[in-house]
Amino acid sequence: MLTSEGTTGAYLVLGVFVLAETVLFAVRLYAGFLIENTNSKVLTLTASASIAGLIATPLAALALVPAMGPVGGFAALVFAIGARATVLRRLLRRHHPEL
Repeated sequence: MLTSEGTTGAYLVLGVFVLAETVLFAVRLYAGFLIENTNSKVLTLTASASIAGLIATPLAALALVPAMGPVGGFAALVFAIGARATVLRRLLRRHHPEL
């Protein structure tokens, strides 16, 4: 938690998570854009990946925020982006191996 003791370390971890979240979000957003514009059959796959992210975010937040505070919130966002990307990759490899 961000308390008066050990704030420097907590802010450093929070900064790393903010940087990681920003980069991962931009990469995932661009990859989703490219995939969605290949053909209309993959739109259901990207929607399924988004649903996986919507499920992963509150579950990760429930687990991480009580222990880590605001850093846990950013960690939950990073985890959800990773979950979305993983689900999308698995679905694409299963249904459209040519992509």
